[in-house]
Amino acid sequence: MRSGARSDASNLESFFWRATNAPQPQVPWPARPLPPVGNSFSLAFGASWMLPCGETNGPSNIVVRISYEGVTVQNNCQPVLGGSVNPNHLIPTNSLGESLFPVVLFRRQVPNAEFPVVSGDSVQVTPLMESIAWGQNGASTFLFDPYVQVEHRISAVGGFGGLHLRDTQPLIRGARYRYSLVRFNKRGEIAEVIPVANEMEVP
Repeated sequence: MRSGARSDASNLESFFWRATNAPQPQVPWPARPLPPVGNSFSLAFGASWMLPCGETNGPSNIVVRISYEGVTVQNNCQPVLGGSVNPNHLIPTNSLGESLFPVVLFRRQVPNAEFPVVSGDSVQVTPLMESIAWGQNGASTFLFDPYVQVEHRISAVGGFGGLHLRDTQPLIRGARYRYSLVRFNKRGEIAEVIPVANEMEVP
């Protein structure tokens, strides 16, 4: 007992148990085909190195393009869309009207001279991207999403670039990586695995 005193003994109950061989229901796991590998979009999804806007030296991020060019960027490097524009409308759709979102960016290490033997495991490097975080201030639309980076090309009146997903996980110096965009349908199933066009090697 809580006071430290000993309680009365518990009741004794008798029972008899024996093993049973009663048949259990057999529920077969349905065979499902592997998701298709390809690119149903007209956009070439490429990987590249990119410094955070306003930085002149490292560390750079590996990013993968997820939109066409057309994002207006002010000289102070604050990503701004012209007028009242939802940045999610810049995400491409395929010929069936399906959006690239929801999507997850994966990477796997591939053999190179520095690492001739690799595990081949895939690593998730972004969360499930269902939409881009953004806000509006007056007539300007600002991007606040930490997983989305904007390519910035400075000119006299600002710059123009595209939206990219950032690899948020640590990299191994000297390693070589292959990226894939895994797109999901409305039921949360994998609809398509899109190999990124090029591999990236960490100097």
